[in-house]
Amino acid sequence: MSVKLRVGIISCFVFLFFSSCFGQTRTFNSTGNWNVATNWAGSNIGDLITENVTMSANPTIVGTDNYTIGNLTPNNGTTLIINSGGVLNVGASGTPKNVSGGSADNVTFTISGKLEVWGNFTLKDNARLNVPLGGQLIVHGNFAMSGDFQGAVNGSVTITGTTSFTDSNATLTGSGSWSSSGCTPSGSNFCKDGQLPVEIIHFNASSNQNSIRLTWSTASELNFDYFDVERSVDAKEFFSIGTVAGHGTSNVRNDYSLIDEKPLIGINYYRLKSVDYDNFTEYFNVVAIDFSEEKYFRISPNPSDGTSLQISLNFIPDLNASLVVYDNLCNVVEYYTPTDHTQSMKFTNSLKVGVYYAKILSGDFVKVERFVVR
Repeated sequence: MSVKLRVGIISCFVFLFFSSCFGQTRTFNSTGNWNVATNWAGSNIGDLITENVTMSANPTIVGTDNYTIGNLTPNNGTTLIINSGGVLNVGASGTPKNVSGGSADNVTFTISGKLEVWGNFTLKDNARLNVPLGGQLIVHGNFAMSGDFQGAVNGSVTITGTTSFTDSNATLTGSGSWSSSGCTPSGSNFCKDGQLPVEIIHFNASSNQNSIRLTWSTASELNFDYFDVERSVDAKEFFSIGTVAGHGTSNVRNDYSLIDEKPLIGINYYRLKSVDYDNFTEYFNVVAIDFSEEKYFRISPNPSDGTSLQISLNFIPDLNASLVVYDNLCNVVEYYTPTDHTQSMKFTNSLKVGVYYAKILSGDFVKVERFVVR
């Protein structure tokens, strides 16, 4: 091998080594998906902690993507969108990186997925922060805004450091949770001067024979009204299963509990929503528990007035499930495709007085229930 060739190979190796080990800048310069190489200058997608990213256009991180980068710098008028399920990490544990707009104006972050910043999050004039329900922003450093900042948070924002707003026109709205210290924007009913209505000590779930018992405790409460206990089967869509009254204002421990009498077979996800007297709402961490029991199928009311039928299952029916209603002579009078564990089925024509049967088929589960129409 010639000396020139060896020198060329060594030079190439050194260049690649230094390029991968030391910071370099990737520029997103054409609006579209983050994962499309042609949207980046040089067609190099930012996905290394050693790569700083400049936003010169409007990137979208789709729901299946997870990226880690170095410092993130948005330019004037740019928007970052993270769809539900999408993740962007700015830095990592032990390697803090920052989001900083410098003098950038009119920068918008819309986070339906997750943005985790391991350093500081700092934006200047007219910044906009949107965190829809299910979205999550985590900042391990400080959060600082100036110049008519506007935030709409229905998801979750957690700031490990302090939060500061240097403009009296800063506003925050929404019913999500904002956890930080020093949160005092003028005109906002959201941050409550850094004091949240409820301080939770723990939230646990335990399985009994036919139910799930939820227990939690508070260390303090401030103008607190009640808890709304919510359940989900996918940790995305939650529905209320009951409420528990709070203690108003308290600086001593208070213990709470609620029993879910109708848990679903499989993994059940639970979360607490607290509501104070001013209707300020906060969500707490989700707990999960696996529940096993024999499947059941129930109908109500029985007797029926012949106009509708309410079904109740302790599992989610599969995609090919069916519900068939027969009269006393085994003639089919109604056919449905159930999609949820509780559903109301309205009859096409009111049923006549008599005896009827409802048969459900879902996978290997088959059950017939008799009901009467009066």
